[in-house]
Amino acid sequence: MVLRNVREDNGRALLEMLEHLRLRRANAPNTHITVRVLAAADHDGICAAHILSQLLDIRDVKHTLQPVWENSDIAQHIKHVENDTEVLSMVLLNCGASTDLEKLVSESKMSEGHVVFVMMPSTGHVNPSLPIVVELKSRGVMVTYYVHEQFREVVEATGANWRQMQRPHDLTDEQATKYLHGLEKTACLFPASAVPVAAAILPSLLTDMESLHPRPSLILYDPLLPQGLVVAKQLHIPSVSLLTFTGPGVVSSQASLETNPVVQRAAQEIKEVCGIDIFAHGTIGEFYSMDRNTVATLERLFAPPSSSFQTERLAKVPFRCVGPLIASEESRISHAWASAEQLDKKLPWKIIDEARQGSKKVIYVSMGSVATSSFWARKFGPTAESNGLQAFSGKEFLQFVLKAAFEAFGHEEDILVVAAIGPQLDALEGLPPAPENFILQEVVPQLQLLQKSDVFITHGGANSLHEAIALAVPLVIVPMFHDQPFNADALVDTGAAVSFKFPSETLSPTALRSAVRQMLEPESSFRLAAGELSQQMARSGGIARAVDFILFGDAADVHG
Repeated sequence: MVLRNVREDNGRALLEMLEHLRLRRANAPNTHITVRVLAAADHDGICAAHILSQLLDIRDVKHTLQPVWENSDIAQHIKHVENDTEVLSMVLLNCGASTDLEKLVSESKMSEGHVVFVMMPSTGHVNPSLPIVVELKSRGVMVTYYVHEQFREVVEATGANWRQMQRPHDLTDEQATKYLHGLEKTACLFPASAVPVAAAILPSLLTDMESLHPRPSLILYDPLLPQGLVVAKQLHIPSVSLLTFTGPGVVSSQASLETNPVVQRAAQEIKEVCGIDIFAHGTIGEFYSMDRNTVATLERLFAPPSSSFQTERLAKVPFRCVGPLIASEESRISHAWASAEQLDKKLPWKIIDEARQGSKKVIYVSMGSVATSSFWARKFGPTAESNGLQAFSGKEFLQFVLKAAFEAFGHEEDILVVAAIGPQLDALEGLPPAPENFILQEVVPQLQLLQKSDVFITHGGANSLHEAIALAVPLVIVPMFHDQPFNADALVDTGAAVSFKFPSETLSPTALRSAVRQMLEPESSFRLAAGELSQQMARSGGIARAVDFILFGDAADVHG
């Protein structure tokens, strides 16, 4: 049993006790917990008990009031509960505790907290954050969300307050000249631009955050961007990073960019203005929190720090797997660059359902949103060199995969293929006509389609992998760059996937057909492995436990 004095702990001991009670109740919903309040039968005791009762009501905790008249009565009660194994903790309310309790009541009535999100403007990074917003709102937590305007609609749909955050393309001419001049044109894109852009927008971002009411209590940010970490330190509030990939070990080292004069100049300005060395515990694309870092994956798929650089610099950085964070179809983004009209287009579900009823197998093909947007007409370059795709553009890669699929399945009468090809008008330019058993769509409601799919041919982005795993769908992974080759290796190790790393050399119609056919066998080991992973995901705790860890850290006892 824990015994604390409210006055000495300035009231926070009481909140800790209440939070432990709430977590215990959440983990054991059939357990009935009641708080017994011992209140001195004098003015101070009555005032403190009244305010405490309000606080317990706000926190939805059942309680009983026991008046006591003499110190001997209090001693007898304490002795009694000390021997009661069902008593988890007890807090003594000293004279004068009323002031502290009144402050806690005021804070609780105003809000259960105010969490501010600072996120990368990318579908794969925003989507996993949305169920966190929904869960926070359900707990009465105020949420403000900083991201580019293209995500405003989906952010506001969760109930969060959207605020604009600039991208490199949004800088004024004056800002671009000051902060980006000297970077090669190709380097002006992420990640080289991350630090210069942060230096440019931090003054206005800080001013805007300081105007928020109530004051932010926590910053949840994307570790690819430094500004979330910086504003948290400036405001002297906790920070939590949200890794939407499977861990630091999948991040390609960008440490060499630290020596770029433009990056150095921007980092020095941040240090001079904010007093923060952003490279103290991380580097470009790896601005982790020293408080806690939430990894949206299963413990089994976690990629810990791997390089000697990471092992040294991230030695004291805490990471915790909380399980995949999957938004419902209604509150997620299918494609950030698709128009509302495109998003409203419906799949021919009747054709898909009739195919399944006729014993046909449904194969879903998607190479993600990055290939069909920012890299569409641009060569992957050094980003994909380690996977042999540096000479490919997004368009060339998508068409390479589509052509292999056309040849692999075009004459398979027992297969229906549904492929998401993105919003680009020239996606099919130069390709042969699609076979009759193919349905080509610009965008699709991925979760709904995966529920009707037997195999998923994917680029291997973390969100796509987790969504397939959740629905026990085996995967054929054709990775491009970044974390995708690492994700492919991890899934292959589980037995739930086949990978075509170095696809320009390994992916052929024959090899693709063979991989899919293995997965379609009645007793497929791939399907069994995917089912086991799905069960592990179901046991990982869900969104509620992830939010418990984000808000309360190790006290929430979240296990990946």
